[in-house]
Amino acid sequence: MPSVNNLPDKVAISFGTKVVVRFEMNGKRPVHPKIIMAGKRTSGMLWLDFHEEKGKRVLRLTHNFRRTLNVRGCARLHGWDTYFETDLLPIPVRTINPELWSEPIDEMVLFAFSLSGEEQAPAKEDADVDVACTFEKNSGVTSAPYRVVVNKTAR
Repeated sequence: MPSVNNLPDKVAISFGTKVVVRFEMNGKRPVHPKIIMAGKRTSGMLWLDFHEEKGKRVLRLTHNFRRTLNVRGCARLHGWDTYFETDLLPIPVRTINPELWSEPIDEMVLFAFSLSGEEQAPAKEDADVDVACTFEKNSGVTSAPYRVVVNKTAR
C-alpha cells in the first residue's frame, strides 16, 4: 500500500467529527472528493460520522449514489503516526453502514472509491434542494440506531 500522503482522491476524518463529502464523477467512478459544510444536495454525496458508542469507535457512512459504494480505508491509532489498512464493507444504496473498532482510532482515511451493482431509481429526497445533513439518534421508528436528518429548502 502506498503512503497515505500519496493516495489520490482520499478523504480524512478525525474521531469526533461529522463531514459531508461531494464527489465529481469520472464516468461511473467517484473522483475528486471535496468536504463541504452544506449546500445544494446533488447525487454523489457521502455523509460520515466518526464517534464513540458503547466504548467502541464507530464510523457511520451513508451516501446518495444510485449504486453500492465501495471504499478502502486506513486507520491511525491514538499516539501513533503510522496507518494500517482496515476492511470496510460495501455501502448499499439508502443504507447507513456502521463500521466499528475496539482500538482507539484517531483518524480514518478513505480512498479507492468505486461503485458496483445495479443502478437503482433515485429517491424522492434526491430532488433539487439545499441541504445541511446531520446524524441523529433514531426515535425508534426503525431498528437503525441512527438516521440521516436532511434539513432542506426547496428551490
